[in-house]
Amino acid sequence: MTHQDFATTIHALKLASHETPPPAPLTPSRSLASLAARERVEDLITPYLERLYEELGDELPSLSEHHRMYDGHWIVGIHAEMPRRGRHKGTACTRLEFAIDITDSGTRAVLTCYATVTDAELPTLFMQAELDANGVRALEATVEEACLAFAQAAIAATRDAT
Repeated sequence: MTHQDFATTIHALKLASHETPPPAPLTPSRSLASLAARERVEDLITPYLERLYEELGDELPSLSEHHRMYDGHWIVGIHAEMPRRGRHKGTACTRLEFAIDITDSGTRAVLTCYATVTDAELPTLFMQAELDANGVRALEATVEEACLAFAQAAIAATRDAT
């Protein structure tokens, strides 16, 4: 490719980028659909977190629930501080968080699960699903898997600490 051909190709790319229509504006009805979908996913997660809170409260007395925005994602989770083991002093982070993202149309959810037990990261789980009956079941199975893995690791860590 000559320098002239290269420059022509770059110019064509620039023109094509200006011809791409901007995304559709987020209208109130689309905003409400996304919000309703996010609440639907949160309502799916919350009972699992509440059960963990009840069941792990004795092992993790500082356990607390939280709901917050972080970096454009709606976060639902639980968090506790645990004493460090061995030579290290202070406390270690233990958390289970679900980041919920909903597509602009409000029909698809993206769920990312982050878990840490005594500062050790557990594998991150990622799930995308349509918000139809099959997708909701798949999201719930992912939430259940994440909660059980977290509970197992947290219980093992508290047993090791004593």
